[in-house]
Order: sequence, then structure tokens, then C-alpha cells
Amino acid sequence: MSGAVRDYRLLWSAALASRDPRAKWVFRLLALGGPLAVGMLVWMKTGVLVETLAFAARVPVVVFMFAALTYFMPGAVRMNTPETARLVPRMRRRLMQLTILVWATSTAAVVLMVSDTMLPLSVVALATLTWLIGLGLSAGGYQTGALLQVAPLLAAVWRDQLPAVALSPTGAAIAALMLLALAARTLELIFPNGGERHWRRRGAQARAMARTRPEGLLRHVPAMRWSGRLYAGALRRACRQRRHPPAVLLALFGPVLHWSQRYMPLLILLLGAALFTGLFRLFGGMGPFNVKWLGVLCQSLLFAQLFTYGQRTLRLADTRAEQGLLRLAPSVPAAAARFNRQLNGSLLRMALLDWLAIVATLLAMSALAGAPAEALLLQAQAGCFTLPLLAANVRDHARHVRQAVLLLIGGLAASTAFSFGIAWLVQSLAGTPLLPVAAAASIVLALGVVALRWRAAVAAPYAFPAGRFA
Repeated sequence: MSGAVRDYRLLWSAALASRDPRAKWVFRLLALGGPLAVGMLVWMKTGVLVETLAFAARVPVVVFMFAALTYFMPGAVRMNTPETARLVPRMRRRLMQLTILVWATSTAAVVLMVSDTMLPLSVVALATLTWLIGLGLSAGGYQTGALLQVAPLLAAVWRDQLPAVALSPTGAAIAALMLLALAARTLELIFPNGGERHWRRRGAQARAMARTRPEGLLRHVPAMRWSGRLYAGALRRACRQRRHPPAVLLALFGPVLHWSQRYMPLLILLLGAALFTGLFRLFGGMGPFNVKWLGVLCQSLLFAQLFTYGQRTLRLADTRAEQGLLRLAPSVPAAAARFNRQLNGSLLRMALLDWLAIVATLLAMSALAGAPAEALLLQAQAGCFTLPLLAANVRDHARHVRQAVLLLIGGLAASTAFSFGIAWLVQSLAGTPLLPVAAAASIVLALGVVALRWRAAVAAPYAFPAGRFA
């Protein structure tokens, strides 16, 4: 047993060091200093010793879970190379065992931390294990892992619509057995035992590893094969349309930003919502819609919008060589103002279509869940707060190529605060409702900012190659 513990300790340290050599010491410092800081804050607020100790004791658990899930899992998958899987089979076996311990410990920790709430513990355990399995698949380079990570969120959104059999001990036992079988299969997938399949999976694992870092978070997953065929056909048509160069400009982004690739996740999400809703109606009926989860859906709208803009600007930064060749095409305008007008107009139309697709998907999901008209109107109004982000597509591309997501978040926060400030002022003067006026103010603000940035973008130097003056 001591040999196994020694192996676990060594593998844990090696997996953390593969991400960052200082990670082990940083997590130790957080585990030691975090309880003191949190305990001091809770004591200053409540003055109750038991409550202070309870909150302080949660901090090391949270630190351990963060280290295990965001550092250990990608590092463990990376350590299991095709060579070591065959030459050092004990290491592969220990990595699988340590992953099981991490999953079990994390699930138990989450259940203990919510044991003093009204949440059903069996559902919490199943949802946590589902999320952990999805995280493991994502670390192994499997795109289906993202769907499993979203599944607990969808279950929370439709919690009131879950049939009684799903929350019964029998249903929980069946779901637990299915999850344990899925967990066993996941371990085999993310820790292959060498061979040609393992070599083929290393590329997907490297891309998944890169996306766990801040600089790789916005990198695209590879385009699907059928999407690549659609893109190739669109590119051929764009090249034949000599009088419509904006089509060639959009084709420059490659298959990963083709409409089929951008809207397929939304379609899968909508089909999954329709499937869950159909099962609920078939087995247990549909209860009243839980309006408080509208905030969760609106947050998903926000992050989807931010990631779409970040990925688009990354493509502009990565295709400078292609942009230089595109300038030689006869159909591309030689005048800077005309070309900038075409480029920014194409990006603005693409961004507006993405916004409409995201809002329509979320409205359709809410309608399938039985949301009343008032809730749908509320969600549509909340979606208007992201409209000022459309202005981020209109800019001087010759000098600014990359787009920091933190700047987008700051701009969104400022525009939302401005819209609510206007709505509060109008409400205090005329007694109008707050949210509709704030949504209208966001629309007007988006139009104004886009108009101002449009004039500056048209007067800027020739956009391509993007970022050459940066």
C-alpha cells in the first residue's frame, strides 16, 4: 500500500509540474493561507465560531478540486504517451487509479459541501460525476465531453420538469450504474494503451491541452469533415463571383468559421433540449417553467457571444499571409476606404447573424421548456444587452488585430451599466419599467457606437494584412 501511495504522490506532482513547475507550491500556499483569509472575513461578518470553521474548512477542498480538475487531469492525459503506455504499464495503471480517486473524492466533497442545503444529495452526486466524466473526455480531446459538462446545467434548468421516476431511488440507482459504466469506458478512452489509435489521438489531446491555457482558450476545434466539404463548395462559388469580393473575405476565415461549424453546436443544443422535453412529457409531464434559471441562459448567451468575437479576431491574426495574397486578387478593391467598408460590413453582418442565432436558440429552448410569454420577452430583452458588442467588429484592422476578451467583458459591463443608468433615470422621471427601457437603451447605444466606429474604420489605412502597424 505504501508503494501505491508513493506512486500516487509522484504522479500527482509530475502532472501538476507538466502544466506549471510552480503549481504545486502555489496550491499548497492557497490551501494554507486561504482558510485564514476566508475564516477572518466570515468571523468579521458573523462572529460565529462554528460557521467560521465550516467556511474555512471548505477552502482546502476547493483548492484541491481546482488543482485536480484543471491541472491534474490534462497533465495526466499528457503523461500517458504511446511509448510510456507500453513500456511503463504500471504508470498507466496508477494514473487510471489516481483519476478514479480524484473523481470519487471530488464527488464526495461536493456532496458534503451541499449537505446542509435542500438539494437532493443523490442528484448532486450524479450531476457532479457526469460533469467530471465530461471533463475527462474533454481533456482527452473528445468533443462529446463538452456535452456531458453541459448536461448537469440543463438538468438544473429543467429540474422542476423532471419526472418523479428520475428522482426516485430506483432511477438514481440505474443512473449510477450507467455512469459507472461510462466512467470505466472514459478511462480507457483518455488513457489508451499505445498503438496506432493512441498516436492518432495525441493531436486531439495536444489541442485540448492548449485550450486549458489562457492563450489557447479561444482556439478552434478542428472542423468536421462534412463542414470542410461545405466550405470548399462555398469557396469555389466565392472565387467565381468576381463582382462580390465580400464572399471571398468571409471564406478567408476558413472552415472553422463557416456557418455550418458556427451554428452546429446551437442546433445540437436545441435538438438535445427537444429530446429532453419529449422524454419529460412522455414519462412525467411538464411542470411550471423555472424562471429563475433565465439568468443562467442569459450568461450562456453572453459567453457564447464573447467567444465568437474572440475566435474571429484570432483568425484575422493567423491568416496574414493569405491576406497578403488576397490583396492581389483583381476583384478586391484597391482603395482603402472601399475595402474597409466591405470588410467591416461583412464582419458586422456575420456578428449580427450570430447574435440572432444565439438568441433564437435560447428562446426556442425556453419555449420548449414551457416558458410563458412574459419569460420569453424577459429573455429577449436581456439578450439586447450584448448588442453593443457588435461594435467590436468595426475597427482599424491594420493597427489592431487581436481582441482581448477582458476588454470585451469590460466594455459589456460599461454598456450595461450605462443602459441601466438611463433606464433608472427615465423610470424616476416617467415611471416606466426598468428592463424594457434598458434594453432599448442598449439598442440605441449599439447603433451609436457602431456608427462612430464605422466612420473611423472606413478612414483607416488598408485593413490587410491585419495588424501590420501594431
